[in-house]
Amino acid sequence: MPTYANSTSAVITIGDVRIEPGQSVKTLQFIPGSLPAGITEVTTAPMCNPIILSSKVTGNTTVTIPETYTNPLTGIVEALNGNYLITVYAGTGEATVQFNGSGTLKYVGLYERYEYRCMSRTVDSIVLTVTGTTYVTVQAI
Repeated sequence: MPTYANSTSAVITIGDVRIEPGQSVKTLQFIPGSLPAGITEVTTAPMCNPIILSSKVTGNTTVTIPETYTNPLTGIVEALNGNYLITVYAGTGEATVQFNGSGTLKYVGLYERYEYRCMSRTVDSIVLTVTGTTYVTVQAI
């Protein structure tokens, strides 16, 4: 992800990106054009959301979300404290989804997709009841 640093003593906002004094910010967007005085581009890595987990499920199972993952852009092991997207897609058949083994069952029909954004570490496991083939991905956001 592109990273920008603020070497000034003022908060600088460029579009949707807010950079506090002395702060470096990773963003999913490049800041186009010339940068304001005091803002430097630290890294120009491509914008992507790393896939943390990807599974093809053909029966009833529990998928555990890892606590750490290796960021493919940096090669650094990072904690997965939050900010991830869970996607469940029924390629054939259907599935039911339950997070952490409790709560409401979510139904995913044939060719349907269910997405859930975790902004903090609220989901540690995904309990799946599957007929056919279902695909599960966990992606950093």
